[in-house]
Amino acid sequence: MTEGILRAYANTPHGQIHYRHAGVGQPLLLLHQTASCSEQFEGMIPSLAASYRVLALDTLGYGMSDPPPHQYAVAEYADSVVAFLDALGIDRAYIFGHHTGAAIACEVAAGYPDRVDKLVVYGVPYWDEPSEMLESRIRYFPLKDDGSHLMEMWDDITGRMREGLFPKPYSEEALETIQKEVVWKLMAGERRNEAYIAIYRHSRDILERLPLIQAPTLVMSGDQDGQRPALEPVAARMRRNRTRMLKGGSYFTAYDDPEALAREILDFLANPGI
Repeated sequence: MTEGILRAYANTPHGQIHYRHAGVGQPLLLLHQTASCSEQFEGMIPSLAASYRVLALDTLGYGMSDPPPHQYAVAEYADSVVAFLDALGIDRAYIFGHHTGAAIACEVAAGYPDRVDKLVVYGVPYWDEPSEMLESRIRYFPLKDDGSHLMEMWDDITGRMREGLFPKPYSEEALETIQKEVVWKLMAGERRNEAYIAIYRHSRDILERLPLIQAPTLVMSGDQDGQRPALEPVAARMRRNRTRMLKGGSYFTAYDDPEALAREILDFLANPGI
């Protein structure tokens, strides 16, 4: 266990939600990418917990949280986040979401504006393509008796590493990151793609939901991130926002540069400038 970071479960109508927590003060909720878990944020939590009560939950179906009872839509994942806040007696919070977590965070802010004071999102998933086409790209990894599905998962994750950002031979830190992501993908089991399906089906709807967000919002991406093209169209639909492009930022920024990402969050929450 990382020093100072505790773990617990919250009982909700959606199932038990596992979370990591540290610090005191205004609640700051962290929502992770798929198919990871709240461990993604362990490098950031100590910096954030110096100023806030940090709560990093495992999305339903991932990490150590219960799976949802059926294929959830993004709105249902958002409902589960609000149920988590209810279970902890939290009325309002700041929220940071990363990739899939960013889509869920936006929906929480759009559907429950009275629950979100400030919003920070990194790599909001948006594609101007039919959901059927997006879903056709989902990779499935059926178990194989020779274990080759493990190598396929490894290749799937390393394929998201932008060339030059993680030079080969991979550093020990990079290898540990890849291994963690493979482990959590395995842990999610046969339902590991449900959050992907949800955000693909939500991709066209998200532009209609973004104008409903009332909270001051920082919209971020990285110049090495696959969601970089979505930064401008997403921000253009929000009422009160500013944007930030992180040099060298990627799908793995929470792992490879957690202090820089935490600093961006802290700076915005202290002074949104909107």
